[in-house]
Parts: sequence; C-alpha cells; structure tokens
Amino acid sequence: MHGRTTFWATLVATGAVSLALITGAQGAAERGSYASVQVACAGNGQKMRCYHRETRRRAGLPLLRDNRRLDRAALLKKKRIVRCRRITHEPCGEPFERPFRLAGYLPWPGSWIVGENLAWGWDTPWAAFQALMRSPTHRANILRRAFRELGVWQGRSPWGRFWVLEYGHRW
Repeated sequence: MHGRTTFWATLVATGAVSLALITGAQGAAERGSYASVQVACAGNGQKMRCYHRETRRRAGLPLLRDNRRLDRAALLKKKRIVRCRRITHEPCGEPFERPFRLAGYLPWPGSWIVGENLAWGWDTPWAAFQALMRSPTHRANILRRAFRELGVWQGRSPWGRFWVLEYGHRW
C-alpha cells in the first residue's frame, strides 16, 4: 500500500504487528519465576537483551539477534512518546509502524512482522522483564516464534526508568 494507511489496513495488507505495554504500577515483580534466567545474565551489561535470549533459548525458540535499525526504531519511539507526553504505541496519533519505517527497517520488499513492548516505572531491568513475562500480551511478544530480531532502548524518562522493545522479522 502506498501513502498513509490506517493501522488495521497496514496489518492486513502489508505485514503484521503486535503491541503491548506495561507499567510498574501493575503490581510487584515476582521473585522466583525466572530466577535461573536472572542468574545466567548476571554479568551481562545488556540485561534486557540477555533475559530475552535466555528465556527464548530455554523455550526452544529461535534466539533474537540484535538489530541496529530496530535499536534506532526504539529510540525514535521513545523520543515521540516523550515529545507527545503519551505512553502509547501511537504517541502522537501517528501509525504504529512509523519508527520502523524511519529507522529503515520497513518498508521491506517481502513479508514482515513487527511488534513492540513498552515498560516503565520499574527500578531494574529484571523487575521490568518479570512484569512483561507476567502479562499475557507481553509474554506473547517475547515468545513469538516469528520474531527473529530485537531492538532495545532503555533509560530515563519523565515517568522513571523506561524500556522500548522492538521485535521484528523480515523475509
């Protein structure tokens, strides 16, 4: 499709998207569910990426490769969220896939699937990851077999610690 499309038209006509967001206000992190994943990633400086890889490895799923364009899409999404002061997958009312396109991940001449998780208000990457895994929609993104690549932005925001996780696969 050319020009501006709606979210659902893009979903049906071009590829697929998967959305989820979570806040630290949704409950305290469980301590023991994925403790072995936390231990396996203890020395890793990129904890959120490591937690994703370890969890998928243990589930027998393809591991997520780092993708610089998805990292850029995550940064662009974070900037729009802060600028528009709305924590949502469409922060300024623009299409969900906009940062994927601006970062050069889309358009892709073949098929594609992209997804996103947002988390904020958690003190540590581990607390945020556990919260994501407790939410069925976030867990589904983390464990979606079709995803092969991961982009991450994490840092401070007006709402505290913030994570933007972009998932994708192009073929």
